[in-house]
Amino acid sequence: MKGNPVDLKKLIQNQKMQVFILNFMIAFFALIPLIVRNGGLFTLCDDFNNQTIPLSMLTNEAIKAGNIFWNWNIDMGSSFIGATSFYTLGDPFFLITLLFPKSWFPYLTGWLSMLKYAVAGWLSYCYMERYFRDKKYAIIGSVLFSFSGFQIMNMMFQFHGSIALSPLMLIGVDKLVLDDKKGYLAIGVFVNACANFYVFTSEVIFCILYFTVRFFMENRLYYKKILHCILEGILGICMAMVLYLPSIAFTLLNPRSYVLLPMERWFELDRRALLYLLRAFVLPAESMCRQSFIYDSNYASKAACLSMIGMALVFCYMIKMRKTWLTRLLVTLACFSVVPFSNSLFNLCSDTNYYRWLYMFAFFMAMASVLVLERRKEFPALKCTVVYFVGMVLFYLGSVWWDKNKFQLIFDRTGFQELFIIAAAGIIITIVCLCLPKNKNVLFLAFLCSISVFSALMTYRVCDAYQAYARGSVESGNGKPVDYYDKMIKLQQIQELPEEYRVDSADNTINMVVPFAGTGSFLSTVNGSIYDFYDALHKERKLFTPELDHGTVQLLSAKYYVTQEKQEDLLIQTINTNTGDYYLYERESVLPLGFTYDSYVTRSEFENCSDEQRSILMLKTLVIPDAKEELVENTLRHYDMKEEGIPGEMDMPDLVKEHQETAAEFQQSHTGFACSLNAERDTYVFFSVPNDIGWRAKVNGTEAKIVDVNGLMAIAVPAGDSQIMFTYRNYFAELGMMISIIGFIIWICYSRRDKRKKD
Repeated sequence: MKGNPVDLKKLIQNQKMQVFILNFMIAFFALIPLIVRNGGLFTLCDDFNNQTIPLSMLTNEAIKAGNIFWNWNIDMGSSFIGATSFYTLGDPFFLITLLFPKSWFPYLTGWLSMLKYAVAGWLSYCYMERYFRDKKYAIIGSVLFSFSGFQIMNMMFQFHGSIALSPLMLIGVDKLVLDDKKGYLAIGVFVNACANFYVFTSEVIFCILYFTVRFFMENRLYYKKILHCILEGILGICMAMVLYLPSIAFTLLNPRSYVLLPMERWFELDRRALLYLLRAFVLPAESMCRQSFIYDSNYASKAACLSMIGMALVFCYMIKMRKTWLTRLLVTLACFSVVPFSNSLFNLCSDTNYYRWLYMFAFFMAMASVLVLERRKEFPALKCTVVYFVGMVLFYLGSVWWDKNKFQLIFDRTGFQELFIIAAAGIIITIVCLCLPKNKNVLFLAFLCSISVFSALMTYRVCDAYQAYARGSVESGNGKPVDYYDKMIKLQQIQELPEEYRVDSADNTINMVVPFAGTGSFLSTVNGSIYDFYDALHKERKLFTPELDHGTVQLLSAKYYVTQEKQEDLLIQTINTNTGDYYLYERESVLPLGFTYDSYVTRSEFENCSDEQRSILMLKTLVIPDAKEELVENTLRHYDMKEEGIPGEMDMPDLVKEHQETAAEFQQSHTGFACSLNAERDTYVFFSVPNDIGWRAKVNGTEAKIVDVNGLMAIAVPAGDSQIMFTYRNYFAELGMMISIIGFIIWICYSRRDKRKKD
């Protein structure tokens, strides 16, 4: 039996499909010049080039190879799910790329960005349409949200796609509260929790705020729906637990999770920061890497300006409709944005105090603005816009005067003038459109066309600025798209290296794309034990891995390294790229992954050493927690630092030679590693592998206790031949999978029961 054929004409005439196509085409015309200019490639700079692209390529290859447990290419090694869930693993847009080879990803990024804009427009329209008498005006609202300053500026970050999915939760809340339709909120929670747990957290906080202001403050009878919303939210989280649980558990092991905004900064209203916040709402977005006004660069994601119309119609709505829920919500969000403590709530009080929730503000600003257009006769739109224009001119003149007479505000005068001209031109076009004959169709088309063109031009301008910055910062792994891609592809020609050694590199475009284990990364979502290791050495490790020094090179088995500079070490291979030659070198006197010790010191004794001595001391003797001393004291001798001295750089060759005699034969696998060892006596074997709670070790088939060594691992082995097996299991993912299956079963029953009741 044949199914009903799809009516293509009817599908195209569907307004939601038209919204999707419109937003896609705006993004298409904005990005296609950049894609064509770069031979089909689309790159930006910094996080986009050094995190999103290489991590997506790694994830693509790992999933297809079944390497979804422990991944050796992520820093010193990390849980695959924990490290990638923040960036790629649950992102529906990334999942599409699994249909293609990993090397195609830099060619897909531009098209994926277009799709993200289209989905953002489509879903925002699905939410807004119920609030308009004439639904076609919601189309303008969708464009204003999709191409708001926040969306354009934050294209370089991995959460750009997650923002596109955020209206799903608002749609779910409205359907549950206003229409009594069950199951939609749970699906919205499920999709967003899987896509990006960080963005999802801010969305949950916002939904609580939204329910309070939109419903509870409007009518206390809505309190009856609170429990329903909570239960559906919990159900949605349960459905997402297969990714959400291991992601949260992994993140909580990262010490950065516990660095909170200090109390003295809770209500610190810095003048420059406040002025920058004002700039975020009244001036168009620009590159975060190189800015013209207030700061020369800023990565806090402060941008919310609406394309072309700015804040003019928002103020008009709020002045006229002071008692509506939408005005209350906008005022509340404005207050939250000004006070550091309330702003940090969206980041769970993190000390970074980013503004990565302003897309919510932009969403409702867009809606308020278009409500003014739809009901133009009810609002003094023209007067408000003219006054807003005058205010912008005064803002510009005041900024120039302040820069000359008080303190520096303008870092790029030409760029600042361009921003102001663009903003002023947008307001002038808005005034012209408002002066058109009072015909609804003319007004609608005039605003839709002009905002669409403005959005495309602004998106192109910011992306071009990102690429220009990348061309001028080749040293940070950026460069021209064609050179960036050429480097990644050519470096994959590096010959196969022994698995018992690492490549000394923190360059993601090498470690995550070329299949060998590295020593570092430009990544914050790495195993928490890696932070413990660098903390023990008194080295700061936030986003970047510290450069290896004498001691850590040997300790981490960094036998090989890639560089563009000629070195004295043994040259293994030369790779020719567009930006010059890359050389693969081999160091002498480097230990493999896995060697034994004959002595130990406690962590408290280790803390008495100077920072310069610590890595070499770790190479000399095993550093164990004070509480584990009883476990090792009968096997290893206690190393007396006062009598025997603390080894220095001159002792390195002897230390390496001593350990090489007892090195293990090491072999990596997708689920862990194995090695064989012949020991002259009972001893402990050390592995410079991050200690994760998912590791289980066996020696000759018998389970062995893992001892934490400043974030790394060691186990006891008996005299003679030993077969050692380390197996990694993500117990949180396994538990999360069971909860997700139960959650989906409950959701199906819950949704069907609700549908039968309505029928």
